[in-house]
Amino acid sequence: MVGSVKEQYQKLQLIRKSGAKRRRLKEPTYIHIPHVTKTVVVQEPSISVYNTLQQSYPDTLVCKCQQALVSYQKFILSFEPTFNQICSSDFITNDWLNYVNYRSLPDIKYHLFYDFRHSAYSFFNMLNLLCQLVSSTIDDELIKFYSTSLVTEYVISRTAWNAIINASSDQFLITIANTFVTLLNSLKTTIQGNNIVNRLQTNWQIVTFESSGRLINLLSPRISSVYGGCSCMSNSRCKTTTGIYQVYRSNMTDIPEYWEPSGKLIPGHREFEVEGINVGCLILDAVLQSNLSCLYNASCLTQLYSYLHDSPYPMATGNITALNIPSSSPSLPTVEELVDHLMVDEWHLALSFESYFKECNPRSCIYTYTRQFDTIYIIKTTSVFLGGIVTIFLLAILPVVTFLRKSMTTSQAMRSRIATIANNDSERRPLDKERTNPIIRAKRFIINLNFFKDPEQETVWHFDNQRLSTRIFLVSMIMVLSFLILFTSLSYTTQTVIVNQPSIDVYSRLETQSYAKTLICPCTSILNDYKSFMSFRPIFHQLCSSIFITQRWIDYLNSTVNVYIKDFRANGLAFFPLLGVFCNLSLEIINTELLNFNSTKYATKSLQSRALFQSEAQQITSLFQQTARSSFLLQLAIFQQTMSSNALFSAWLTNYFYGLSNVTNSLNFIFHPSFYIPDQNDPDTTCSCKFTPNTCDQSSGIYNFVQGRRILLYNVPGFRIGCSIIEEMFSSSLECLFQQPCLDTIYGFISSSSVGPLNATAMIYNSTQSRYNVTTKIHDIVNNLMIEEWNNQTSFDSYFKQCNPKICTYTYDKQADMRYIIETIFGLIGGLTTIFRILLPPLVKYVRRKKRPPIHFEQENEYNIYCYNQQPQHSSIQLTLPTVSTISSMPISPWVTVDYPSVKGTYGFFTYVDTNVDDFRNIASPFFQVINDFCQLSVQTINTKLLTFKSTAFITPNLIFKQQFNVQINQFITQFIENTARSFTSTLLLNNNMTHGNMLMSALSTDSILTQFPEYTYETLYYDYVYAYDRQDQIYNSSITGVKCDCQQAAWCVQQAIVYDIRAKTALFRIPGVYVGCYMVAAVLRSDLRCFFDVECLKELSDNLDLNVHASSIVLDPNSTRYQSTSPLLEIVSNLMVEIWDNQTSYESYFNQCEPTSCIATYIARGSLIYIITEVIGLIGGLTKVYKFIVPLMVTVILQFLIPTIRRRFINGNRIIPFERNVPTIP
Repeated sequence: MVGSVKEQYQKLQLIRKSGAKRRRLKEPTYIHIPHVTKTVVVQEPSISVYNTLQQSYPDTLVCKCQQALVSYQKFILSFEPTFNQICSSDFITNDWLNYVNYRSLPDIKYHLFYDFRHSAYSFFNMLNLLCQLVSSTIDDELIKFYSTSLVTEYVISRTAWNAIINASSDQFLITIANTFVTLLNSLKTTIQGNNIVNRLQTNWQIVTFESSGRLINLLSPRISSVYGGCSCMSNSRCKTTTGIYQVYRSNMTDIPEYWEPSGKLIPGHREFEVEGINVGCLILDAVLQSNLSCLYNASCLTQLYSYLHDSPYPMATGNITALNIPSSSPSLPTVEELVDHLMVDEWHLALSFESYFKECNPRSCIYTYTRQFDTIYIIKTTSVFLGGIVTIFLLAILPVVTFLRKSMTTSQAMRSRIATIANNDSERRPLDKERTNPIIRAKRFIINLNFFKDPEQETVWHFDNQRLSTRIFLVSMIMVLSFLILFTSLSYTTQTVIVNQPSIDVYSRLETQSYAKTLICPCTSILNDYKSFMSFRPIFHQLCSSIFITQRWIDYLNSTVNVYIKDFRANGLAFFPLLGVFCNLSLEIINTELLNFNSTKYATKSLQSRALFQSEAQQITSLFQQTARSSFLLQLAIFQQTMSSNALFSAWLTNYFYGLSNVTNSLNFIFHPSFYIPDQNDPDTTCSCKFTPNTCDQSSGIYNFVQGRRILLYNVPGFRIGCSIIEEMFSSSLECLFQQPCLDTIYGFISSSSVGPLNATAMIYNSTQSRYNVTTKIHDIVNNLMIEEWNNQTSFDSYFKQCNPKICTYTYDKQADMRYIIETIFGLIGGLTTIFRILLPPLVKYVRRKKRPPIHFEQENEYNIYCYNQQPQHSSIQLTLPTVSTISSMPISPWVTVDYPSVKGTYGFFTYVDTNVDDFRNIASPFFQVINDFCQLSVQTINTKLLTFKSTAFITPNLIFKQQFNVQINQFITQFIENTARSFTSTLLLNNNMTHGNMLMSALSTDSILTQFPEYTYETLYYDYVYAYDRQDQIYNSSITGVKCDCQQAAWCVQQAIVYDIRAKTALFRIPGVYVGCYMVAAVLRSDLRCFFDVECLKELSDNLDLNVHASSIVLDPNSTRYQSTSPLLEIVSNLMVEIWDNQTSYESYFNQCEPTSCIATYIARGSLIYIITEVIGLIGGLTKVYKFIVPLMVTVILQFLIPTIRRRFINGNRIIPFERNVPTIP
């Protein structure tokens, strides 16, 4: 039984308890609705049936899914982008790229760094690369997106489903766009932070000049007037509009009159500006800041064609179509604005709820509905009460009236008798005690009590039967009623309370009650942004707001005199701006991640409890912090490792120097690695930037030159200098900046020669306000995104406001009260009376049949029992994920020191002999370092992702079964492995493509060769002459494709590696499966390790390299790997170098973590035997009494009205109507 009037009492009780002064609540209204709750089960529902049920019973319909996990690809029919017209235009085709490629022409007029013909190929190649990268990024992310599963234990409504999927798709688009942009920004930071030189020399100019009879190699940052005074040393976004320039020489006769040449080479004069096409320090930044306005202008293109008439690869320019000017924007968008949207103009999403429903595959749907005074309920209740009341009245009124009338008659007779005796004293005698004793009278009444009187049966035997039946009737009624009353009083009824317009205060009070577990408050807003109730206000390290990252400090370190390249002052010009870059980058990453985070939807169909919300919010914020840190550090590690593996050349000469060979007369430059002294107390121990580029460094100090000798004046505490500016920064600490004496010492040494003297004040350290120590490595600070405190806040009140529940309902079980007991008794009396009245007389007659006189009267009793099916009783039913992964490593230590014997050259520089492009000895150490880096990066990637994966909450509101747990966990693990591997490979390939697209220079000379051009010189006031350098791209004869491959046009050019003799003249051994290419990372990815699985091949290789190793001790075991010996390393790296994923899951651990306090089983069951008996008895009595009144009435109506009416119509329909016929008369 559900619902009763007693809810009003509960309402009053709740209202009384809610106020301290017993005042009445104004906001909510507690309503008791007498109702009947019915549960209906629909087997094998179709989508049309579900839609109908969802429309009719949206709040109670429950359809349990057979498949709780449904991947997006099952119901997303298509999710396709429409790319911007640039990505399908003529301007990124090979024909156009070749048309603007002037690299093969040696004339200097084509190679001014700001001339269109010098930079056009790289510009449009980068534009093409961006289109390819966004396309591949979208494809990869869509694979992840499609593999994402929608976890729904029950079918969700079409409206909620659409809202969830649309929110997921919107979040997906925002996330991948922001992630891609952050990836590019991190890459740019790494390139700029290490000051990598590009082959176009648009950021740094490579020069060699003669001073006092000594050749000096130098790189000068571009601070050309064409960049508006912006320096590429500290800003990669310096740029200018490119154009067509004319170059004049001092011996030319056609120099314009306004030119006053002061040297042999005169800077060019711009004849035509290519609007919207930029040239800048970094090719990527130049492209991003361009709006391509000339490409939208047919007349600009026509004029440009006229200046490109001497192209080495002419094309039919009439086939080039200008871009269409977009009508949706008042101005032309920059490429950066397009990239912010992944070069996509529009997304097309097609969904199918029907497919989702089919995959969910519910076997049944259950819905409940509540009606006030349901028809059957009204009939049943009315019948039961009517039967009870009528029976009580019939049983009680007649004996009472009879008793009263007899009492009145007896009283009158006695008064008359008393009067008579009073008048006749002689006849006076004592009154009959039996007539005046009430006990005797009551006893006699009970003995003579007869509920079964029948006027037609008045024999003594019949009277005895009737009185005995009455006594049995009374005893049976008392016993049965006592049992049923006891049962009813101990039974429980489910009470439902509805609270309209609940406030947060009311909800908080309801949540503390014993029925909190049944409290349900449906949200009017199912999806809400995280930003609505979670916020972050991070506090950054004080370094990011200090003077040490400002231009004043940089000017202070800048010296007016020449300083040693490893001097604190020289190194500080790159070191401290890089600190500022990381502060800004951290802020940018946090803002980007917060943008993604804030737009993420928190989906809750019903209001979450405060405890569950706080738990989920803590998990969400922790995961956000962890993800923001780990993703950035992983990207940075990949970029940093691959840059060192590719031996990219730093303009600060921290990793490699360059110079002409002292063995041959070649004009090609040769790079040699820098060396450092890790321990100042052991100057004889050095490290090489070629062999250990990531760990080779030394203390940073202030030096002075005395008579040509370098003297160390002061070691600056905490600061290091090494091969990579980023790595040296990471290994340094800020302790000097917290110590005023240290800053004062530095001031004493450098203030006299400083460009901008500055008396800096040390930062103040407060251990209570900082999570770091003064000696904390900068790497640890960067690991936390330069943040001291995240300062996050979560508000349940704000969440409640966003959820905005209009009603709250809760149920509780309560022992039956007096009203319910009385109601039940009334219902039972009628039924029991009817049953006993029918059964007892025949039974008594049968038992006393032998005592029956010969003459008797037979009676037939016919009765019907109407049985209703019992209403179903509805109840409800109420788990961590350890994962272990292993990855294999390869023995590479014997190979990392392979190189040519070094020769001490002029001026104390280490130099090497000229090598061949396919020389394995030259690239052996970087080759195996790349493999080692891949192993380390794979481990770091897995650990980083596992950290995030393990910190992700596996949220199940209720305990799930083991089978369902295993299915969900296995799917999550599979998605984790695939997405981690795909993300790692994508980032690696993006880095490789961007390295090629930005034309970054490798010190291994695998991409290009620096060549000296003495004829391109100009004089200055300070130096005798200056060489300007151009470059030529390496060309590989691919043994894979069989065609030549130019490193300008492709990043994946490779050629089989060969071991030469120590003079690099004679080929000794061609290494199977090992390749050399434009960049080491790409070459290694295309190589395989077949030679290292073959002991004979390995022996021949080690012998030709003069390695003192036993091939049999280092050969790889083919049985220890799942890969083929000829599998490219790209395949192995794409699987994160993993041999076997050893996944372990524990349902028991999940169960223990879940810690269920109680379990409630939900099942649909018919009523109990007592319930059946009670209902049937109540209905028998009610229907019997109803039929006693209704049947005679119906018979009367039929006999007196219906039959006569039918008879009259029948007679009238068959009545004979006479008619007159005119008989003709005979005249």
